[in-house]
This record gives sequence, C-alpha cells and structure tokens, in this order.
Amino acid sequence: MIAPASSSTAKILCDHPLGKEDTAKPMQLPDASNVPANMLFPIDGTAFDMLPRFIDHEYVDPADMWMRGTAASLGIVKGKAFAPDPGLRATLDRAARVAFGMSRAVDYGLGGVFTKLYQDRQ
Repeated sequence: MIAPASSSTAKILCDHPLGKEDTAKPMQLPDASNVPANMLFPIDGTAFDMLPRFIDHEYVDPADMWMRGTAASLGIVKGKAFAPDPGLRATLDRAARVAFGMSRAVDYGLGGVFTKLYQDRQ
C-alpha cells in the first residue's frame, strides 16, 4: 500500500526559522487527499478579499510603502478589517475581471507565453 503524500511530505519539509529548530512548533499537515480544493487564483473581486490577509501577515518593508498607500486608498490597511461598500465592491470586481483579461491578452500577444517562437512551428 502506498502511504498518503502528507506522511512522506512531512518528513522532507521544515517550517521554522533557520537556527530555531528546538523552539519551533511541530508541523501539522492535514490529510487533504480526498478534499476538493480550488487551487486557481480568483479572477473576480474576491481577489481583493485575499489581499488584506497577505498584508496582515507580511513584514512592512519601507520599499513597499507606495503599494501600502495604494492598498490603503482601497481600504486595505494592516490590522484593520476590509469592508468595502457595495459601490467599491462592484468597482473591484470589474477591475479584477479586466486585469485577468489583460493578463490573458499579454500571454497571447507579442512575446507572450503562447506566442510562436519560430514561425514555422505550431
């Protein structure tokens, strides 16, 4: 019988700061073998619901202050709840959908991932 991936993965992963192995909490890897999961990034306004979680858990680097200011203009501020009103929610949803469409267009455009590198090949 083949062991679940989670048991073999737990043996090779380490999730602790370098040099702090003795004080690190033991890892917990849930067995998600039979659990449905959507691993694709959102292409609608729900992408903006994920951004506050990222900002809340990331170190505030002085080089990123301009991005923090941009996020703050949308109501995304470290340590504060993100609660856009219906008008902003609709704007963010439209912006995310347009951005996803633009990313796909770039992939298929000149120099994109899906363009031909050699004209004589498919």
